[in-house]
Amino acid sequence: MRVYVYGSPGAPPATMGDMVFAALRRMPNVEAYAFMGHGDGRLHGFRDLALDIESGVESDWTPPAPFTLWTSARRKSWQQKARRAERVFHTDFHDGDHLNAMGIKSRWLPPAADTLLWTMPAERETTADIGFLGNVWMPDRVQFLDEMFKAFPKFLWRDNSYWETAPRDLAMAKVAINHCATGSVNRRVFEAMAMGHCLVTPWTHELSVLGIVEGTHAWTYETTEEAIAKVHIALSHDDWRAEMGRAARALVLANHTYFHRAYGLIGRSVPSQQELEAMMRVHPEDTYSEEDRRRRMFIPVTA
Repeated sequence: MRVYVYGSPGAPPATMGDMVFAALRRMPNVEAYAFMGHGDGRLHGFRDLALDIESGVESDWTPPAPFTLWTSARRKSWQQKARRAERVFHTDFHDGDHLNAMGIKSRWLPPAADTLLWTMPAERETTADIGFLGNVWMPDRVQFLDEMFKAFPKFLWRDNSYWETAPRDLAMAKVAINHCATGSVNRRVFEAMAMGHCLVTPWTHELSVLGIVEGTHAWTYETTEEAIAKVHIALSHDDWRAEMGRAARALVLANHTYFHRAYGLIGRSVPSQQELEAMMRVHPEDTYSEEDRRRRMFIPVTA
């Protein structure tokens, strides 16, 4: 099966498209190529499936039809692109109703984690009580982090932290805190859990559907005051944090890797856990650096 993955030129590194492409490259009987949105898609030879994974906001550019789209439905341009897709998957739990109201049939497919990338460093030195990775362009997030950082002066915050740098940064904190922009789970939920981290994240409706149990895989909150209280509990129980981290990583490995999502996108059944674990083994060429991204195979252009 030949699959073309269409990404976005100039997009931040470590996108969902990058992660799906990395998974597809490891899957048996799948030949995957990455295409970063340049040139005329009609010249790109034979493929069994084209995947457009949040390839940008330009509604006038799409892969050659038919194609499968996996994206958020929040942006109008992506809604327009969804009308032209053969199959549509949405990342945010509540977007299905919105898309259905527009006459677009869609299936929920939440984000995931690359468990080869998101691992806890073998040598870990914690210098902060809480850590947050992400931007602060939303006023409610700014207010949340301001109150959290005041409550826990030993904090770590990193913006523009990607690839292998991101898990190293987050590992410096005893507790990973999360803030969801859309009221639905985001990638950081799965990434922090994949590390075996102790996660404090907003409560959202789909957590139970995903198998994430309060107090077993993560702590959840509905108010900032509740988040502060949960962090205090987590910081006072080292063994509890470690036990929660082990359970969280096991859950992600069993259900929420980009292998699971990639199989859903190409319409194949997820293989056994043993087969998945074989795909997840570290290879010598796995560096997850910017140089590694540039060495990826690109779609051969045929005149």
